Amino acid sequence: MEYLITSLIIFRERVMLHGTYVWNLKKKINSQNILQ
Repeated sequence: MEYLITSLIIFRERVMLHGTYVWNLKKKINSQNILQ
């Protein structure tokens, strides 16, 4: 049971990290489009 909870927490952290990465990437692309 503890293993399941630990893997769930790790999975959630990864998803949040990935979401932040994608969001920053979109922001970068948007600012580049505005500059052009």
